[in-house]
Amino acid sequence: MMDWKPIETAPKDGTTIIAVSFNTPWADSHCEGKIYKCWWQPEFEAWIEGARIMSLAKGYTFDDDSSQRMHSPEIAPYLSHWIPLPAPPQDLPK
Repeated sequence: MMDWKPIETAPKDGTTIIAVSFNTPWADSHCEGKIYKCWWQPEFEAWIEGARIMSLAKGYTFDDDSSQRMHSPEIAPYLSHWIPLPAPPQDLPK
């Protein structure tokens, strides 16, 4: 069994983690104890579960010459602790 670590110690390099919400405000008490599979996304300065990708039409780019941007993040709120993702089973059928 892995020990849960404070969220402040979680990697912010795009690594996917498992995190949990605790000490949520009353209005968001439905999030209390919820488990999230998420990663830190610097563009949103938040832990997110997912986001949509916006793609520009062929020939168009943003100021940084990219043609795609993430938007509409699904933010994982009030995270307090995390653990790394476990390794997948080694005996999966091929």
